[in-house]
Amino acid sequence: MTAQSLNVAALQQSGDLLLVDGAEVLSSFIVHGKPDAGRFRDQICDLIGRVRCDRPDCTVRIFGQMIDILWQQEDRDAAIRLELLWNQFAQTEASTVICGYAIGNFYKDARVEDVCGRRS
Repeated sequence: MTAQSLNVAALQQSGDLLLVDGAEVLSSFIVHGKPDAGRFRDQICDLIGRVRCDRPDCTVRIFGQMIDILWQQEDRDAAIRLELLWNQFAQTEASTVICGYAIGNFYKDARVEDVCGRRS
C-alpha cells in the first residue's frame, strides 16, 4: 500500500483501513477444530461494523488469508468449510472478499479447485 503512495497510518486513523491478524481472528471462531458459522458471522460482522462506522451504505473490501492459514496447517476440511462460510456471508452482506492463497500449498496433494471451485 505504501508503494502505491497510500498513507497507511492515516487510513488506519480515519477508520478507512483496519488491519487485523488473520490467525487471531481465525482462532476466535474455531470450535473443536472447525469454523463455527455463528461465531464466524459475529466476528466478521463486528470487524465490518468497525470499518463502516456511520457509513452503512459503503462497500467494505476484505482481504483474507485465513483459508490459506488452514490450508498450510493441512486442515483441508476446515479450509473448505471456511470458504463456504465466506461465500454465504458475501451473499448477504455488502462486501467484497478478496482472498490470498500461497500457490505453493497447491502443488502436492491439494486440488486448487477444491477451494476456488467454491468461490462465488
